[in-house]
Amino acid sequence: MRMCRVAGLMVVLMSLVWQTAAYAETPPLILSNLSTTEEIEEQLDVWGVARTPLVYSAAFDPLGTGTFERPDLMEIWLDNHLEDNYEGFLVLDWEEGVMTHLAAGPSDPEFARVVSEMVELLEFVRERRPDAKIGYYRMPWNEYWSQDDAWRAAVAAASPVLDASDALFPSVYDHYGDRPDRDDERLGVLVRLALEIAGERPVILYTMHRYHSGNKTLGSRLINADEYVEHIAHLMQVEYGGRHPAGVVAWAEEPYWYRASNSKKRSGRYVRTDPTWVRWREVFASEMAPGESLDDYLNRLHPWILCLLNEAVRGEPCHMKEP
Repeated sequence: MRMCRVAGLMVVLMSLVWQTAAYAETPPLILSNLSTTEEIEEQLDVWGVARTPLVYSAAFDPLGTGTFERPDLMEIWLDNHLEDNYEGFLVLDWEEGVMTHLAAGPSDPEFARVVSEMVELLEFVRERRPDAKIGYYRMPWNEYWSQDDAWRAAVAAASPVLDASDALFPSVYDHYGDRPDRDDERLGVLVRLALEIAGERPVILYTMHRYHSGNKTLGSRLINADEYVEHIAHLMQVEYGGRHPAGVVAWAEEPYWYRASNSKKRSGRYVRTDPTWVRWREVFASEMAPGESLDDYLNRLHPWILCLLNEAVRGEPCHMKEP
């Protein structure tokens, strides 16, 4: 195994060579959308984790209008990031200008147009990367507090997008530390619906190791390890028609959150002073050791997160200490 530049990471890497030979079938997938370090990226294959590209809407709808207006930018992104014969998963993240109309349902005057634009983007990408397994982040979407007939009808009306997808990627972020049972119930309903829609296609759950930002008390803070493992393990056991989720995606943007929250003006004052960014500064101050670099911090945190996910989806106990 390659010796890593970061002191102490070698011990972490040696503890994460997970064994999957005991599975009679392919073990559940663990995919990574983590923004992380080169050291960790180079070890993902060793750990049985696949890097999965995520395309943000700046690459096809930079103005956030809900219109596939820049196929030239999408073409450049594909050429820069994926080989012509790429066969893995490819996730499109189109939220701004889209999700509010989808959530409003078919009575929204923009609903049909947005659905058409999303299908057009899928077809554009599939034509250029025909072997890729393409789908949208947060599809189907969730209505945490109103999983009613109107929500189900809106999701059903978006079936052209869902039917055109090769895989579904619902988001199952943990909302409330004091009510994990409610999270499991509400998100379990979403996962079951995704499995029903998907048929034989894979359903892969988007996870994050931090509480949902909508939680005004715990939002953005690390989830307790036991709760995180139990939450993901529970959702991986959700069943519809004898089928379960095919795996999970680990997502986080800590480098961006760290730099954005700590950027300062020439005067020394912080650029961003709204509560969201103040909270992020507090989070990093509490999680990072004095004088610790961002890379060293990520080299402690992300292997632990992937180890916990391995326990949650493959049942192999994680013996790493919490960083």
